[in-house]
Amino acid sequence: GCRALHACLPRPVWNAFDSRSGSPPRGIAFTTQHLRPLTFISEASAPDDPVGHSRPISRIGLREILLTGLEDAVHYDKRVVRYEHPGDGSVVVHLADGTSDCGDVLVGADGSSSAVRKQLVPRAELVDAGVAGIAGKLYLNESTRAYVPADLLSQMTMVLPWAGMGMFMASLQHTPGSALVADVDLPDHLFWVIIGRPAALGLTSEVRSRAGAELQELALARAAGWHPLLRSVIRESATDTIVATPLHTARPVQPWATTNVTLLGDAIHTMPPLQGLGGNTAILDAALLRQSLVDVDRGRTELCCALREYERTMLRYGFEAVRRSVQVSDAVASTNRLGRAAFAGMLRVTDLLPPLRRAMFERPTATATAVARTPAG
Repeated sequence: GCRALHACLPRPVWNAFDSRSGSPPRGIAFTTQHLRPLTFISEASAPDDPVGHSRPISRIGLREILLTGLEDAVHYDKRVVRYEHPGDGSVVVHLADGTSDCGDVLVGADGSSSAVRKQLVPRAELVDAGVAGIAGKLYLNESTRAYVPADLLSQMTMVLPWAGMGMFMASLQHTPGSALVADVDLPDHLFWVIIGRPAALGLTSEVRSRAGAELQELALARAAGWHPLLRSVIRESATDTIVATPLHTARPVQPWATTNVTLLGDAIHTMPPLQGLGGNTAILDAALLRQSLVDVDRGRTELCCALREYERTMLRYGFEAVRRSVQVSDAVASTNRLGRAAFAGMLRVTDLLPPLRRAMFERPTATATAVARTPAG
């Protein structure tokens, strides 16, 4: 994800992102509900790769950085209704407030409920993943740091009880001396989410809308018998950060007839938010699409050819990421004790077989030349 983002951003904006990001995690640990280790997947990057290492950052902080220099180009409170081709090679997008805009290319990056996708690829489906989550944040202060081990804060952790659900945790801690902006970035915190089948979690549509304090009690009930530290993380979390939500995923689609309208990120390949695949895949889309448009601008190819190749490549790695994300979420939420035991056993085997570990946890990639051939600035 960071290499792709580096390919997209002008140097000053990349430097701002780098300075605002938190301390990178050592990797991801898989444990039982009693915090007994199953395996550890290192996230360490090569010493000669200063760009590629992980850089945690809040969504709010990342959004603020990505808007740098675009103040005159971004318009708010605009909702796409439809688009049309007037016949002169351009595309016109019509907005809910009655206004419209015209351009050479329309990129639908409008999320999982994308109006652009619904018109461009009406056969594309967004379906319930059969998995839901209760999530919250434990703010890191003198009191909470006293009982949360430093090791837990320096890594991502996936907790796997015997069956029915799992708990993921990851911290956001700003590097000392980083350019933290208090009114933009969240305070240092440990994010957690309990994932499972809605029935196993007790998450009916009515329960999902309850206040954070009630959801906190529900999460504690589901974590009964777990390690006291895990229960403390849930119990001490700020109730106004605790929410419940169902997860959705996109079904694979075949390439469509290429025009000057295309899609990016969740607008086409929504996936459960595990392993960070959704955000990283969207950034890879952006880098690949950027290079495609640069190639058109430099006269290396025609627009239709460039977008067709972008879509073909994006659909391949994008839906491979969807498949992997669904596979992991199904394994985490499995109510089959035998299946859970097999999954835990497979995780232990990955310690002995690095190729299997790489196959299970590698990120989606496109060719390096495709995303970084022409520097952004």
